[in-house]
Amino acid sequence: MAEVSIAILGLKRVGTSLGLALKQYNKRGGDNTFKITGYDTTSKNTKAAKEMKAVDKITNRANGVARDQDIVVIVLPYGEVEGAYEMIAADMRPGAVVIDMSPLPQSSLDVAAKHLREGVHVVCAAPILGREYFFDGVDETTRASDDLFRNGTMMLMPGVKCVKEAVSLAADLSKIVGAEPNFCDAAEYQALVAGMEAFPALLGALVFYQFSNSGGWENTQQFTNPSFAMLTRHLFDTHPDDLRDLCLDSGPALLNHIDGLISNLKEARALIAEKDTVALGGVLESTSENYEQWINRRMTGQWDDSRSKQYDMVKKSSMMGNMFGSAFGRGRDDSEDN
Repeated sequence: MAEVSIAILGLKRVGTSLGLALKQYNKRGGDNTFKITGYDTTSKNTKAAKEMKAVDKITNRANGVARDQDIVVIVLPYGEVEGAYEMIAADMRPGAVVIDMSPLPQSSLDVAAKHLREGVHVVCAAPILGREYFFDGVDETTRASDDLFRNGTMMLMPGVKCVKEAVSLAADLSKIVGAEPNFCDAAEYQALVAGMEAFPALLGALVFYQFSNSGGWENTQQFTNPSFAMLTRHLFDTHPDDLRDLCLDSGPALLNHIDGLISNLKEARALIAEKDTVALGGVLESTSENYEQWINRRMTGQWDDSRSKQYDMVKKSSMMGNMFGSAFGRGRDDSEDN
């Protein structure tokens, strides 16, 4: 049995869940065992992750955390990503793999190319959660779970110089934690993130800005309910600097979404002002039908045939097999998915 050393930089929900899932893999007795080091800039996150036994040890310094590690996973807030690459660059050994789960993959690949030496391989990864956690989006360490990735998808976006063994490693790691690996171009996915992540976060922040700066907020705030909290929750679990940078770096795609919303709001305002029951009802009915179709597909995972083509390399021997002498995914009990 080979011991695989892995450092997880960022111990909020996703990073801590990754540690918990790998701990479960260790308990099942796979061909490899993971030795996990955790790092986070917030002490309450490191304390919670340690108490949940998601990591074997905690380090409070990013400088040195990557030394002698086989895998380094970055799940830090967006604003801390480049600083992390600067700190780990000197310690990354040739052949090591960085799996970057920060929200803007193309930006991460650009930063990695700037700081990392030749021979260190980077694969960006974006977890798409399964139906069990679809309506549970709060990014707090205490919400971590060893099955967070189960029945979900892991979108993998390797760098242009990334060797196929590193991609296979990322795919194998995805399977170990319960996610199905799939592939996407980093630039294309970043444009999607502008709509699926940055746009909702900005919208929620602006809704709260509007209400909190209105004259009636002093009386209104006591009547808030979950619908308001769900819409504005990014302000609860994301630093404003990270929201700012996420929006500024999302590019033209985010501007297009903002323009589209402005146009739709103007049209909706006109229909409401005119009390146009037929037109407004038609818009909402059509939207409801589209939502029903989408949510059914999202919950069942039954999509059309346009899924991203998976690389043949995923079916070949893994990087763990090549590097550490064992087949990476063999220890996972797939029956637990059912």
